[in-house]
Amino acid sequence: MWYGTPEQVTGLEDAVGEAAIENALDKLARVAVVTETDAQAEYVDSEYDVGGTVSIETLAAEDDDFELVDPLPPPESPDLLTVGAYSNKTLKPLGKAVGSLLKTPNNPEVIFERAGQGTLGVSAMLCAPFEGGMIYPEYISGQRYPFYAPQVWMRQRRIIIQTT
Repeated sequence: MWYGTPEQVTGLEDAVGEAAIENALDKLARVAVVTETDAQAEYVDSEYDVGGTVSIETLAAEDDDFELVDPLPPPESPDLLTVGAYSNKTLKPLGKAVGSLLKTPNNPEVIFERAGQGTLGVSAMLCAPFEGGMIYPEYISGQRYPFYAPQVWMRQRRIIIQTT
């Protein structure tokens, strides 16, 4: 699950993220949390019994090639990243880190997405095919989130959006 939105990068607490963590833990789910900062990761680890946290800040510091790029640039983009380069720069490092926390070779079945940040493309590629889905717990009216659509429709992943 994604914790913290761009508006909260300097803060530690994320009410929606914390409610999602608590709900998942109440359902006995294995929970891995991706945070923007190391401080947020430390906060979540200290407050909740999650499988662990992955900090984007730490991934970037440990892997010079890591770059959280979302969405995959369109084909007409002058700095086009191929799907392979996108996979190597963004998906593999993040997927490996999350997978090690969940202690499973399988992709996550449910990913809690967040309004206000453009991570739907990454989540669509990381989510389990044929059974997985991304859930937006916040209202996202009027917002657009580009993503690599074949990862959703060809692999039958679901996107669940709050409508009221």
